[in-house]
Amino acid sequence: MFPHPGVEVTGSENAVVTLNRLENKLLVNIINLSGPHNNLRVARYDSIPAIGPLNVKIKVDKEPARVTLQPGNIPFKYKYENGSVTTVIDHVDIHSVIVVE
Repeated sequence: MFPHPGVEVTGSENAVVTLNRLENKLLVNIINLSGPHNNLRVARYDSIPAIGPLNVKIKVDKEPARVTLQPGNIPFKYKYENGSVTTVIDHVDIHSVIVVE
């Protein structure tokens, strides 16, 4: 659908990704949709299995000053090369955000 996506996430078919901007920051939201969603008898989930590791590639205009993982404001290890930031997220429980500054 998008021949040149701004972000690519691989490693789980249960990862839903949105790409947003907030002021000068690029936000990559990764949402975990794993669980028995096709069961009409389930109204709530007592546990949702984590997903990961996830390989993430983000297109950027320049090398970032900082990349963090939210929640927790965790400094994030990444590699910058040819206009892209690449990294690996070990796991996503429910929702994580990569913030590129």
